[in-house]
Amino acid sequence: MTAMNLIVQARARAAFLLTDTASIWSRSGKVAHFGSKVIPVYIDGRAVAAVAVSGRLEPSDLAERMDEISPQSLSGFLEEFPEVFRATERALKKRDAAGSMAAVIAAFDHERSRPIGYRIANDNLLFPPGYRPYELKQTSRHLTEFNPDNVTLLQSDFCDPRHWEPDRDAEKLIEAQRRDPDILHGRHSIGGEAVLTRVDASGVCSKVLKAWPDRVGRRINPEASVRSTTLGSRLAEIASKWDTARQIFNAAVGRVLG
Repeated sequence: MTAMNLIVQARARAAFLLTDTASIWSRSGKVAHFGSKVIPVYIDGRAVAAVAVSGRLEPSDLAERMDEISPQSLSGFLEEFPEVFRATERALKKRDAAGSMAAVIAAFDHERSRPIGYRIANDNLLFPPGYRPYELKQTSRHLTEFNPDNVTLLQSDFCDPRHWEPDRDAEKLIEAQRRDPDILHGRHSIGGEAVLTRVDASGVCSKVLKAWPDRVGRRINPEASVRSTTLGSRLAEIASKWDTARQIFNAAVGRVLG
């Protein structure tokens, strides 16, 4: 499973999605392609929510079914979403492409002037014990599972911006998740770019926090990524020094010939 994090912060009056952009082939574990996993939701021309997906669920498949409904309110969208989710799974089964799939929704309820979050899945692999498949369950937090390097990150109160500030701390969270193999296949599946999406009263906005040196057709290897990044920086430094030396040499030759 790739990164699909939902965090609702009532004090910040915003809900956040933290995702990556890598889609992984289920058999080989190699990167199939890169792309956003977040779908904005518009009601009367205003962005009021964003949906993030994981598992065998591709954003384009879900977006196609979402385009078939015309809700007049956020509550209307939430009411119709479970059936949209089921319809997407049925379409995937016809293509023999179905499997474990899940989605989370970050939204802003303008009627109650508060951020809200929901989650849904076709099984109970990703969600807490007692979750019933296909139930759209309200929640203030869903995190992709990970084993943190330090206990402080695991004990963070993610829903309180005084303790966990998305712009400052989100990169640390997704880096920890990237280093941890996913629970279904035991391989690394978070890659491409780390993207933070904010949903508040003003709408939906996203920004890239970090880009990793992953490649289509290759497996994600966080350790190799670190080494390649370090090597790239070293090569750039060497190239810069050679360029500086070349400029000094050319200037010296110019003075002699001049």
